Amino acid sequence: MIIKQETCKRIERYLFSRFEIKEQLEIEIEDATYGVKTRHLGEEIGGGISNGYSSKVEDAALKILDINNSDDAKWCRLIDDVIKEFDNTEYKDVIELTFNKQYRIPKIVRLLNMDRSTYYNKRNDIVTYVALKASEEGLLKNKLS
Repeated sequence: MIIKQETCKRIERYLFSRFEIKEQLEIEIEDATYGVKTRHLGEEIGGGISNGYSSKVEDAALKILDINNSDDAKWCRLIDDVIKEFDNTEYKDVIELTFNKQYRIPKIVRLLNMDRSTYYNKRNDIVTYVALKASEEGLLKNKLS
């Protein structure tokens, strides 16, 4: 399968930076959650007449839904699922050293005791598998060639 270079770069960006992206998403969710003033039970809020506008709680809930349904969140969930699928396989160490620890290639091939071509083949297999899963989820939107 041939995948466009821009698609490979996008997939690798998510593989390399998923922890940072997930952290940013968590911050946005916390901001939406804690940006709402909470009230104690039984506290009077007003006359109960709706003015047609949604409440701050509803706005926060909608914002959290939007964050969880964003492309970044979907990509992070997909990457996490793919990494779980590679547990107990020969690709686990390649993922750990390349994308989690972000070691340089000479160190990775030395630690894994493999030649560069084998390493690149495994890395390409991982990217291709992520591309297939992303295509199934509709995240690539016809970016495969």
